[in-house]
Amino acid sequence: MSRADVHFSAAYSAVYDLLHRDKPYREEAAFVLDRYREATGATPKHAIDLACGTGWHVAEFCDRGIFTQGNDLSEGMIARARTRLSARGVVNHALTVGPMERVESRCPEPTGFALATAFYTALGYLVEPASWDAFLKNLGRLLQPGGLLFADLWSGHKMSRDFSPQRTRLFEDEEFSVRRISDVTHLPGKNALNVRFNFEIARKQSGEIDRFSEEHLIRYYTEAELRTIFNAYGFRLVGAGPFFDQATRVEDSWNFWILAQRLAQSE
Repeated sequence: MSRADVHFSAAYSAVYDLLHRDKPYREEAAFVLDRYREATGATPKHAIDLACGTGWHVAEFCDRGIFTQGNDLSEGMIARARTRLSARGVVNHALTVGPMERVESRCPEPTGFALATAFYTALGYLVEPASWDAFLKNLGRLLQPGGLLFADLWSGHKMSRDFSPQRTRLFEDEEFSVRRISDVTHLPGKNALNVRFNFEIARKQSGEIDRFSEEHLIRYYTEAELRTIFNAYGFRLVGAGPFFDQATRVEDSWNFWILAQRLAQSE
C-alpha cells in the first residue's frame, strides 16, 4: 500500500514510539524542571507540552504532580497519548489537537501556565515569520507573567555545515520492521532543511507492507537569532546550551535548548 505525502500521518503515529524508543524522556523532563528551578526557585504546578507526540513527556510531568496539557497537530499522536495516560492512571492532564499557533488553554489556573515545553525541535516547523508571530502572540496568552518556555532546536552552525544528505535507519520490535530513508535538501535561503522521510513498514503478523513518504521543512537557528525574535514579543532568553549532546558549545551541537521567560508588561 502506498500513500501520497502527508504530515504526521496515522501510519507515522503507529511506529513513532518504535522510532524513538531510545529517547530519554524521564531524564529530559528532569532536565527541564532543573532549569525551571534554577530560574525561579520553584517547581511549576501547571505546564503545557506543545507538539507532545504520544505523550511521554506529559506522563513524566504528571507523575511529578504537575497538571499538564498536551497538544499536538496529529490526531493519531493524541490518540496514542490518550491510551498511554489512561494505562498509567494519569488524571491530572488535558489533551488537545491543533497547531501550536492556535492552541487554547485548558489550564485550571486563570493566570495561565507556569511552564511551556516544545521538544523535538518543534519550533523548527515555524519557518515563516507569520508563523512565529502567531505562535509567540498565542504563547503570551498561554503563559502567566514570569512563565517560562523550554524548547530544543536544531543548531544553525552545525546543521547547515554537517547535515547528512541521506541516511538509512532500521527499527524493529515484535510488531513492526521499519526501514526509514531520510533524504535531506539544504535550503540556505530559508535557513532550513527539507527532510523527506521514505518509510517501508512490515507488519510481522499479517505480512502486510506499507510504504509512504512525508516531507518536513524544519528551520535551524542560532542563539542570537532566537534572542532577537523573543525580545520582540516581550520575552527574554534566560538560558541556552547543548541539549543531550556531547558538545560543550551551542555552535558545535546538533541540538540546543533555550529557556525564554515571558516578561511582565512593565518590564
